[in-house]
Parts: sequence; C-alpha cells; structure tokens
Amino acid sequence: MKQSTSSAQRSQTPMPGSSILPILLLLLSCGIQDCHATLTERETLELLYDTSFGTQWFNASGWGSDSPICSWYGVECLDVELGSVTKLRDEGVTSLRLNANNVARSLPPNLYQMPHLTELHLQDNPITEANLQGLTSSTNNPTQKSQLQSINFDHCFLTHVTGLQGAAESLVQVKLSNNKLAQFP
Repeated sequence: MKQSTSSAQRSQTPMPGSSILPILLLLLSCGIQDCHATLTERETLELLYDTSFGTQWFNASGWGSDSPICSWYGVECLDVELGSVTKLRDEGVTSLRLNANNVARSLPPNLYQMPHLTELHLQDNPITEANLQGLTSSTNNPTQKSQLQSINFDHCFLTHVTGLQGAAESLVQVKLSNNKLAQFP
C-alpha cells in the first residue's frame, strides 16, 4: 500500500535554496548596491553561496546546512571571549579561504561588511566582477568601516573592479594579479 503525502505535509518541507529567497527579494527590492539591510553573518554567507553557484563549488562541506557557520568549509572564526579559533559558533567569522573552489560570478557587497572579517582568500576562482562597495561602511553601523585587511583575487577572471575608493584604512593588501582588467579604478 502506497503512503500518500498530504499537501499540508509537503508545504512544511522547505525547497532547496528557499531559506535565502527572502534575503534575495529584500536585496533586489532596494537595489543590491544601495541596500542597507542588516544581514547576520549566516545570511551573508548563505547569500554568497547562492549568488556564486555554491552547489557547483568543489568543496561546499557544511554550506547551506544548519550546522554552525564556523564549521563550514573555508570559514574561520575567532572566539572573541577566548581569543582562540573555534568551529562551534555561528558568528565571529574572521577569514574566508575559498581559493580554487569554483566560486563563480560576482560577490555580494554585504560580504565585505561582516563585522570581524579581516581576510578574504578567493584566488583561482572564476569570479568576473568584484564590486567592493561594501568596503566603505558596515550595514550594521554606517559610520563603521569594514575590518578587512587583506583581499586576494589573484588568478580570477575579473574584468573590472569597483568600490576601492573610500575603502577602510584597515585594508592594506588587495591582490589582483593575472586577471583580465581593462582598467584599474
């Protein structure tokens, strides 16, 4: 005998990627570059995953799951209270190391505004656009600038880079070698 699934049961099962849909709609409704919506670190990383073809990444261990974001592949967090690296938290992202992982297309500006993020390693990925507008200020506090110190976009497919003007003083290194840049800002 076949067991049928009621429509009420089916409606409770989330569709893949549906958790990010409200975030995408919010960002699209106010214009991605101009939106000052406050996203959690989890929401920001989910947005990165969804907008950069995360399902096609070579290693997406943990991404898109309910596990703590600090346990996701390439995500490093610092336990601010203890001053040590942790995998059990859902906040405090200090570094993203997704180099040579097939991270594609463009990145959400909110990524650069994560409050503790100091290093972003995305070299050797098919990223075509680096909109760095998020480097100018934090969505949580428009007067607080990004904490990023180092960004690595070496060996990507970048054709243009925008948003470096007005970047936070903390940014001391931007690597852009071996790209397809027609001009530099």
